[in-house]
Amino acid sequence: MERTGVVLRRGNYMEGNMAALLFLKDSGTTWVYIPGASRGSVRFGGALEPLVWGRYQLYQSKRRTYIKEVEVAEDFCPLRRRPAAVIQAVRWAKLLERCLIAGYPYNDLLALFYWAQKALLEGVSPETVNARFLWRWLHSWGIAPDLYHCSSCGCLLDGSAGWFHNAFVCSACNPAASMHKIDLFAEY
Repeated sequence: MERTGVVLRRGNYMEGNMAALLFLKDSGTTWVYIPGASRGSVRFGGALEPLVWGRYQLYQSKRRTYIKEVEVAEDFCPLRRRPAAVIQAVRWAKLLERCLIAGYPYNDLLALFYWAQKALLEGVSPETVNARFLWRWLHSWGIAPDLYHCSSCGCLLDGSAGWFHNAFVCSACNPAASMHKIDLFAEY
């Protein structure tokens, strides 16, 4: 089977074999195994480095999924010259590893992860891309806070709100909350 996706993590295991956690279209997160890769008998070069996007030829045995071939689509090497950007991308990879159910497809999140890395590559500040990435992720799962309405009274927020009990509120509902300007990046 052929799948497209990204390497979230890789590591060595038992006697020179390698394992990689891939985030794949239509398959979600999947551990794949590469026998002999750490001994040098099977070589994929940098194709199995974290944050490398590619097309993966996989085959399934009774117990495991193995990689036959990898075709690199995007390696994001220039991103590695910007420490803050690569640190942010690695944080996302770890977050995806922890939060996603193995084998469940998250195609919209996979695309979001790709375009967030592209934004980092184009020089957008990691803080801005992170806020957008996390909000879009929460929105796709239906758990993002409403950026337009007070969570207490439902009135329209005027571009500023306070954060109270994990939601945005207007100044009338919580006068003690410090008000912050809300950048309505949630337009889609």
